[in-house]
Amino acid sequence: MIKYFYLFTLTTSSKVTESEQYKFAFTLAEVLITLGIIGVVAALTMPSLISHKKIVESVNRFKKAYSVLNQTYKMSELDYGEIENWDWNLSTKDFFNKYFVPYLNITKNCEDNVSSECWSDDGVIYYLNGNAHLSIKDGAYAKVKLSDGTLLAFQNQNSHAHFYIDTNGKVRPNMYGKDIFLLTLTKAALKETNMHNILHAGLWVYGTGINIDLIQDNCKSGASGMFCGAYLYFNSWQIPKDYPKY
Repeated sequence: MIKYFYLFTLTTSSKVTESEQYKFAFTLAEVLITLGIIGVVAALTMPSLISHKKIVESVNRFKKAYSVLNQTYKMSELDYGEIENWDWNLSTKDFFNKYFVPYLNITKNCEDNVSSECWSDDGVIYYLNGNAHLSIKDGAYAKVKLSDGTLLAFQNQNSHAHFYIDTNGKVRPNMYGKDIFLLTLTKAALKETNMHNILHAGLWVYGTGINIDLIQDNCKSGASGMFCGAYLYFNSWQIPKDYPKY
């Protein structure tokens, strides 16, 4: 006698013999091969997906910090007049404390102290090529920690100033283009060969006004990465396909 097994769906039912039922089963070998293929694909794609996710998060935090600092200096102008008339002869610490700190939502002001609370433990910023550039723990920089965990370092150079933005706090890699981005604050037009060609006062991404080919060449794994912020800005904050991996 042939035994029948009934398979039900929401709309139909059909009779399947015992021998027919076993015909559609997968063997253990087939299952293991399929799982192996899935594992290989995951191993190949996951690092890229994780890297892209980190870059997206970092770029979004950089974009937010740039917006916050733009609003901050404009609020400061309401109290102290146009940026051209600020006291640019103040020390880095005094300038930052006067014109920026009161308008920022910070959890820690390290000023120009040699402290790791507002920067990574070693304080070093690295180029994309892996070489060390400078140490933020140097007393030449004023530093704060924002409420969202972003770290800011500031240096007044009298005619202009620089902001160093660390998007992921004290966590590495502390590298330009990945979690470190650079802004320039200037009281007037600023032209420095292969660094700036800024037409008027304001807060700008480092590299504003220079040739786009130079910006692209700088934002590569073997270069410094200092213009990566400009590369993102001039690409409307979209991450280019050739952007360095995290």
